[in-house]
Amino acid sequence: MKRFKSQIKNNILFFKNFLVNPGSIGSVIPSSRFLSRQITSKISHSDKPIVVVELGSGTGVFSQDIINVLKEDDLLFIIEINKHFYTSLKKKFDLNNNVIIIKDSACNIDNILLEHDISKVDFIISGIPFSSLPKQVTYKILLKCKKIMHDDSILSLFQYSKVFSKLFEKIFMIKTSYVFRNFPSAFVFHCSLKK
Repeated sequence: MKRFKSQIKNNILFFKNFLVNPGSIGSVIPSSRFLSRQITSKISHSDKPIVVVELGSGTGVFSQDIINVLKEDDLLFIIEINKHFYTSLKKKFDLNNNVIIIKDSACNIDNILLEHDISKVDFIISGIPFSSLPKQVTYKILLKCKKIMHDDSILSLFQYSKVFSKLFEKIFMIKTSYVFRNFPSAFVFHCSLKK
């Protein structure tokens, strides 16, 4: 019952923000648990702590799944530019010692990490609706992601169409899958650096 109430609350918050600024949200409701599982499926552990960055967290659907697999020494940076989503994320996740929630643009991710003495990360999860952004902003964010990735890093993102496939392929090696059980259905792109 508690989970159901939380989901309803998230849906209302998401829908209100969509009405105010549909161009920056991309959908009328948060992502499904099926999409979340696919997006976060590549997060794995090695013998050292991992660093995960989430861009455009919205109401925190992906965030919760990421937190569920984090170990005590791992670190999650949640970057959200929307003030209402940011406030909601702070209430939900700020008590987690290995979660850092920042209200800022994804374009600044490299500088944000440097402020925490981190230059490279292991996993990047993105909920950013690139189709709603100017192409040059999308390109800038993708290049910033590339900058903070090492040879084994994975950037996982989703889009509602394959419009940006060629741009993704220009920068990364990509593997694509499709999640039908989401509204709208979505393409998931797991991106890695070109060898």
